[in-house]
Amino acid sequence: KWLHVLGLSKINDFLMLGQVQRSLNEVGSNMQMMTDSSSPSRATVFGTWYTDFDIKKGSMSGIHVPRHEDIPLGGHPYRYLPSICPEIDDIIFDTYDIPTLTKLDSHFYGAMVLHNFAVFQEAIDFCNQLTNGHKYVRNQLISKDMVIVLDSIDEMIKSDKPLDVFRKYEPMYKKLSGTISVNNNTKKANEFFQF
Repeated sequence: KWLHVLGLSKINDFLMLGQVQRSLNEVGSNMQMMTDSSSPSRATVFGTWYTDFDIKKGSMSGIHVPRHEDIPLGGHPYRYLPSICPEIDDIIFDTYDIPTLTKLDSHFYGAMVLHNFAVFQEAIDFCNQLTNGHKYVRNQLISKDMVIVLDSIDEMIKSDKPLDVFRKYEPMYKKLSGTISVNNNTKKANEFFQF
């Protein structure tokens, strides 16, 4: 059985998916969690070269790569781009020479997407390592709120009353998701919008 969740692209999403998978495994489920994201390729549209990820903040880090016509004084910065995936970047820079990369054509964008996906995969692998490892280590590396969320996911999956567990943690979920309370006063809404 497979459950594919479309378009997850944040570190916290990977942590939550990893926790769901771990908890499902622990209750004997054969469900396999999967996801995909276009973020590593979309980032190249804006000239973003991923440099790292921050587990505590739950975000990817990157720098801007200029277009050929915007190259700063001092030459091409491409050979100096930082990497946490040297095996992928060695392939990129062995395959393409600097003049090819500075054209910012499909070759460069392809190379940049490959690099960004490699960093993205590193982030996913690290999140899986954390969620499958010891909670003492995990809890030092992630935010306190995310500790509560991951533990609540585990509790929910293993509970006979998962909806009750969800309701218990619902304020935390709303806080982290940025969900705001909506006033369902239809009369006031109709007056404001003059229906």
